[in-house]
Amino acid sequence: MTKHPMIYLLGDTEQHSYPLILTIGREPNQDLELDNSIGHLNTAEFSKQRGGVFVTAYTQIAKQFIGDNTLISQFKGYCLENNASPILFANAYPKAIKNDVVNKVQLRAQLTAEEIRQHISNLFNCALAKRYALVIQHGVDNSTASQIAQQTVKQYCHELGIDYITSAYFYNGNSEKIQRDLSSVKSNINAIVAEFTKKR
Repeated sequence: MTKHPMIYLLGDTEQHSYPLILTIGREPNQDLELDNSIGHLNTAEFSKQRGGVFVTAYTQIAKQFIGDNTLISQFKGYCLENNASPILFANAYPKAIKNDVVNKVQLRAQLTAEEIRQHISNLFNCALAKRYALVIQHGVDNSTASQIAQQTVKQYCHELGIDYITSAYFYNGNSEKIQRDLSSVKSNINAIVAEFTKKR
């Protein structure tokens, strides 16, 4: 059975040394079991996508360093052309839930603290972790599972000296809120992207 990777990245991102932005959502919107592997975005599909978490991340992060909305899509195109990116995708919870499931809150509540902490430990102990320069955790709420995940992520970031912020959930309808949240790390984003483009 195919499994869902712990982290998604673009192209040959792993082959470089520039700093990375780790975005952490809730869980994959699938019914696959997660493992600790590193997965690659399907570039053919991603190039055509106009919405969803992946596209929202690129759009919202690009707004911080580009500013001009007419140029936002060029960042995604630039990354696709170079087959690499400074943006990674991960999730706070170790179990996937299909998007059409209505009782997501109840299913998340069944996760144990140990399961969540072990999953996040894996995120911060993989080979890519030494390159994390900024962690953006989006969609944090007041549920027990979300609070455990946030506390654990924040602890790792503090111990490793990685900048951390929370953001509204990565959905373009939340654009205004996301931009307010990301504005506090605008200089960090600019520095990370500048290093990425310099390495190309």
